[in-house]
Amino acid sequence: MRSMVTNEIGASSVNVEITLLDANDNNPTFIPNNLFNFMTTTDVRKGDSIGKLHALDPDLEGNGKIMYSIQKATNVSVPFDVDPKTGSLYVQQSPLVPGRHLLFVEAFDQPHNPSERRSSLAVVSVDVKAQSSSANINNGLPDFIGAPYEFWVGGNVGIGTSVGQIRVVNIPDPKSITYDLLHGYPEGVPFAVEEKSGTISVVDELSKFSREDFDFEGVVTDDKDIYLITNVTVHIVDPQDEKTILMKTSSTPIEFHVKENLPNVLIGKLGFKNSSKTTLKFSIANQKDVTDHISITSDGTLFTIKALDREVRDIYRLTVIAEFSKGQVIGTGIYQVTVFVDDENDNNPMFERSYYEGSITENCISGTEVDLNYLIHVNDKDIGDNGLYTITLSGNGSDIFRFDKNEGKVYFSSNEGPLDRENSPVFNLILVAEDKGGLRSEAKLVINVDDENDNTPNINQVLFIRGTRCSSVRVR
Repeated sequence: MRSMVTNEIGASSVNVEITLLDANDNNPTFIPNNLFNFMTTTDVRKGDSIGKLHALDPDLEGNGKIMYSIQKATNVSVPFDVDPKTGSLYVQQSPLVPGRHLLFVEAFDQPHNPSERRSSLAVVSVDVKAQSSSANINNGLPDFIGAPYEFWVGGNVGIGTSVGQIRVVNIPDPKSITYDLLHGYPEGVPFAVEEKSGTISVVDELSKFSREDFDFEGVVTDDKDIYLITNVTVHIVDPQDEKTILMKTSSTPIEFHVKENLPNVLIGKLGFKNSSKTTLKFSIANQKDVTDHISITSDGTLFTIKALDREVRDIYRLTVIAEFSKGQVIGTGIYQVTVFVDDENDNNPMFERSYYEGSITENCISGTEVDLNYLIHVNDKDIGDNGLYTITLSGNGSDIFRFDKNEGKVYFSSNEGPLDRENSPVFNLILVAEDKGGLRSEAKLVINVDDENDNTPNINQVLFIRGTRCSSVRVR
């Protein structure tokens, strides 16, 4: 029925509600960015939480439901794990080894169709410090973990962004303590600490403040017996600074191409503008399956350590860490770099077998298929034009047989007459596969000609012995 719009008296209207169905078109996004740093000590116990990651996805229902997991190689043991639902990072193996542990945590959504799944990757560094000797001497008295504290935050982050966390150990009743940040800035500060968790967050627009560095005294107390104090510094990085550029990871990976079989060759350079006052250093955060073959200089130049073999691995996906420093401000960025290994004509076309045998009946017509014990197939591991090849027959009788490359079959093909087993009972042929670069291989093909009853018996000589009687003569 046709609808009409009119302003005449007596006209009516109806409300039309259009519901937009959600499509899984958003990747999970880590808050405040995809770089996390946590600190702990070697004496933490298995199951203890050391921090929490948080990601958001604006899609609805399963498209926006986020799960977390740690990416790790099957042969590498990681002493940490993440709660798949909450993103809480906890200790899986105890005691911990002192030093910096680098983890990759993936946040992925849960669409109805698994092929539509979207994900994001966060780099998590966990600094594990040995329990201080003073703590042992003081017989486990309350103390800070990782103090003094220094945090960085981008100048364009919103209110509510988590900056870092003050953490303490050896507290008899953790629920009784409160956290506070003391400062001497009359204009106020854009940060505050949550009094029960110790988490420092942004509470005001950072653009209102001209100061880049804020120094605080972090206080922990239970208003009775415990009173701890330490230094806390928060650095604000200008939105126009290189640090913010590093914080913006692209959804499209940076791509380079490199020829195989070339050691110590330049792959490419990460082209970031770098001022004289700014220092950028790069490192590859992948496992040895990548770092044994590809390396990066401190200025972002990627190169091959050893020759790459495309037939073994044609794509390398790198996670590159860019460390930024400008004055007292230090930060880290993450980039996904894809290196494609381009093919070189370095492989011979190879027959599946070195010997083939077939048979065909004599007197057959042209076009008759040879009965082979195996179909003849050739494989060239190279790709593109480098993988193209031709197959030819050589040897006695090669002119009367035809090889079909697509079918892998051999056919009798001759206009000069049929096969005659009595003249040629067997054909010894050579199959030659050769690519455009002249690389080749050979296989032997033996074709036996089967007999057919096509000859009449011939009497060459009959002998009769005098004095004997012969009633019949048998001819063979």
